[in-house]
Amino acid sequence: MYRGWHMLYCRFRHLASALTVGLEHFWTHRLPSAVHLLGAACTINEALLARPPPAEPHSRYLGFDPRLLAYCRRMALLALNDYCARQFEEGSLRDALGALRLMTDTVLPHLAPLLSPLANARDTRAVEEVRSRWCAMLGLAMPAEKQEQLEDMLSKLLDPGVDTPPPSPLSIPRVTNLSAAYEQAMRRLTSTKNFETALLEEGVPSLS
Repeated sequence: MYRGWHMLYCRFRHLASALTVGLEHFWTHRLPSAVHLLGAACTINEALLARPPPAEPHSRYLGFDPRLLAYCRRMALLALNDYCARQFEEGSLRDALGALRLMTDTVLPHLAPLLSPLANARDTRAVEEVRSRWCAMLGLAMPAEKQEQLEDMLSKLLDPGVDTPPPSPLSIPRVTNLSAAYEQAMRRLTSTKNFETALLEEGVPSLS
């Protein structure tokens, strides 16, 4: 029994670390790693919450409200999508092709859960926002190579399937003082503009 609880606790620490570091990377504009970490947090949390209910009296699930994690994942995904779109529109050909690689390697794999039949309305709107941003570029004048790569990425974005790779395996950084780092991250998150409004729309109780 002890070994089982120890393994669960280690998984929970990985979850808290992924969330904490993912938010830190989001705020310091390391968006690709933020998306990977926050996506990993959602996956770990889902696995923890899928376990059978604890048998011991007064015991609790080890996990977070999935709607909170989904909010953080969407926030990072939309920010990375916006960055990629601006790089594609305003940057050099090299910048544009790099932006499309980021879309294919990072954004598309992490959009998959937002396309699930179980996804909520805000997830669906986020996917439509991503798609609309890129579809609007089809009428722009651009070099043939850029146009070809855009159309290839759009085909995967609009009709995801077996060609969409799963997220790359991720090593979650170890946080030395996890409790303090997590508390600081949550304090900053709850002070973010529109945070409370977004959570109320999700049906999540206020964290303040």
